Amino acid sequence: MNWKSTVVILIIALLGGSYIYFFERRRPTTEEIKEKERRVFDFKSEEVNKLEIKRENETILIEKDDGHWQMKKPIDVRADKSEIDSILSKLEFLEWERIMKEDEEEPFNLEEFGLKEPRLQVTFWEKGKSQTIMLGDETPQKDNVYAKLRDKKDILIVAKGLYDKLDKEVSELRDRTVIEVDKHRVEKIELKYPERSIVCVKKDGRWRITQPISDRGDKAKIEDILDKLGDLRVEDFISEDPTDLKKYGLQNPRLEVTVWEKGEARTVLFGKDLDGEKVYCKRRGLNSIYSVKREIIDDLTKEVNELRDKKVVRIEGLNKIEIAKASEKLIMEKGDDSWKITSPLEVKGDEEAIEDFIEEIEELEIEEFVVEKAEDLSMYGLKEPLMEISLVMEGEKEKFFVGEKDKRCYIKRAGEEPVFLVSSDFLEVAQRNYLDFRDRTIFDFSRSDVEKLAIEGGGKAFACEKKDGEWKSIEPEGGEVDEDAIDDVLWDLAGLRAKKLVAEKPKELIEYGLDEPAIKVSVGIKKDEEKILLIGKETEEDSFYGMLEDGELIFEVDSSIVENLKEMVKRKGVEGWI
Repeated sequence: MNWKSTVVILIIALLGGSYIYFFERRRPTTEEIKEKERRVFDFKSEEVNKLEIKRENETILIEKDDGHWQMKKPIDVRADKSEIDSILSKLEFLEWERIMKEDEEEPFNLEEFGLKEPRLQVTFWEKGKSQTIMLGDETPQKDNVYAKLRDKKDILIVAKGLYDKLDKEVSELRDRTVIEVDKHRVEKIELKYPERSIVCVKKDGRWRITQPISDRGDKAKIEDILDKLGDLRVEDFISEDPTDLKKYGLQNPRLEVTVWEKGEARTVLFGKDLDGEKVYCKRRGLNSIYSVKREIIDDLTKEVNELRDKKVVRIEGLNKIEIAKASEKLIMEKGDDSWKITSPLEVKGDEEAIEDFIEEIEELEIEEFVVEKAEDLSMYGLKEPLMEISLVMEGEKEKFFVGEKDKRCYIKRAGEEPVFLVSSDFLEVAQRNYLDFRDRTIFDFSRSDVEKLAIEGGGKAFACEKKDGEWKSIEPEGGEVDEDAIDDVLWDLAGLRAKKLVAEKPKELIEYGLDEPAIKVSVGIKKDEEKILLIGKETEEDSFYGMLEDGELIFEVDSSIVENLKEMVKRKGVEGWI
């Protein structure tokens, strides 16, 4: 056999294998075939658009319109989609337990099986074609019922559960949803009480109260109301006669709730209590009167302040902060995921301090709605505020003023009239200045790059340098070197951050003890770079004042760093250390 013949055989084998894999695997199994043969009907429940259930003295007719089920008989009301779908699913997968074939010479006496006048008859329409099943008496064993298809002669024995599933009262097939609410699509809601109304409007995803005041709405609380409305279910169907509304307290309802979606309004009316646990309810424009659980009244009875947004500002996509005070204007901007100060000068920002400040603002909540429109802002320290804070978020600016009066902190948003009271703790936050947000990094070098270290203080000195990878003492000359002590000091200095920035370009250094520093630390870096740290007086907060020899900032360093410097020199036997 030549190679061409071999290739042809391989191709044929592959094609054959592919056919078996892609086509034969889709063929039903023997079990699936047997199961399908036992099916009473062959249809798809989702394609049914009409369902009729007949009993001796009642006909229930339900039709699908634009994907929604509507009961047409005996009353015109919405039908319960889940219940109808469940019935159709039961019919779609219905199987017979046994088939009784009719003898042509001796036809069935349908009266013997309760099928001459069936106690239940169900018809459904699929693509214009109807199918009907009639249910008769129970079998002698009481676990099955006799059934018959209208256009067939055979009698089927099917599970009794089918009858239980189909034998539904009108109330069981009615939709118990009081009002359809999609909180994501609702654009307006009104809560109307006998003597007042609250109106909330959503625009660009944000809720705002428009009556009886104008203020920001609390999204979570407003949407909680919408959730409770959407979850509200009918307890009892009371009446289909809307002419006697006074009887149910619905002529002048205690509460009306209206929601708007795409300009279409839907209103629910709530009336008198029923048995203390329920309340009468009705949809405007529909006949049905029903009861719902009374707790919905408490859920929907709100004071306007309950629905106001208690957050002073909601932060999302923040990229710029402006803080204006009488003494300075500070601007901080975010770029490439890090913050920098751009005014009064351009320097790196302290990420931790700025993020803490943002968190303080984000968590700032209104404790009291003081006044809707202040006649005299000086009463709240807002005529000449402590500060103005502007937050730029994705091109939009949120601005508010901070005032102080009698040690209380007041807030007013720019362009809005209301004055709010917030925690007085925010006054401390408002006192922060430019230095509180500036990067506190003093040294930023790698320990492996250090080639020289010198410490002076109290008239004493210690110095060492690294040669050929080893540390050598040069003062005192030739002394032994404690490399662990050097490593401790360099560990502190390599990433040294100030505890606090105290002052910039001070006129006098004497108050910080930096006119004659107590300690001077010199760190020699590769390429002849030298960093010199000066340590001054001890503060009252377990730290020391410090500055760089050629710097302009006064800062505080932790006392533990100074102790390590002392300890290193002490190990060298130098006494009288500061």
